[in-house]
Amino acid sequence: MHRCCALLAVVAIPLLFEASVFAQPPSYRDYRPNLSNYRTRNYRFGGRSDVERLSFELYRLSNAVCWEMHDSYRRNPGYRTAYSEMYEIQQDAKRIYDLAKSRYYRGTHTEDLIVRDLHDMDRRFHQIERDVRGWRADRGDRRGELSRKMDEFEEVLHFMLLDYGVKSKFADASRGPGRRDHGHDHRHDHDRDRRDGYRPGRP
Repeated sequence: MHRCCALLAVVAIPLLFEASVFAQPPSYRDYRPNLSNYRTRNYRFGGRSDVERLSFELYRLSNAVCWEMHDSYRRNPGYRTAYSEMYEIQQDAKRIYDLAKSRYYRGTHTEDLIVRDLHDMDRRFHQIERDVRGWRADRGDRRGELSRKMDEFEEVLHFMLLDYGVKSKFADASRGPGRRDHGHDHRHDHDRDRRDGYRPGRP
């Protein structure tokens, strides 16, 4: 009896953990941001002109990435570790958004909690990028979806770092619109979105 209860606990705890990530409705699984709203803005380093909107965008996008991992990439090696890290990113994004709503960023602080969480988010995300290389979708109709959502999240993260005045330790966050990484130019993302195929190096 005790052995059976212990087994159920081992199975149930990870499932409850994964379920807890979905803070937003299932309709956010395929959330698509209008990135032109950010690409056309002339963000100034440390200007803090768009903190609330960018932080909410990061929250929605991190949630969408978690949904995609859970729905279509669970059979890949290292899935649970990558998923757990993405969940922590979502929690960082939620804390930042909550602080932004209270105008925390307008005050003076000995340790800026938003800066702390942005550095944590940036570090975790770049680790996840390495962890998911070579992943394949469990279903053919989801091929390329995780890559697209991660690209969208990363672009908004870079805008957030720029607007808040945080220098990334992993990439040049000041490049903003048109930055070139992952082998493509973000000014031409609309061309990529029309394609429905796997891109090497990312799922």
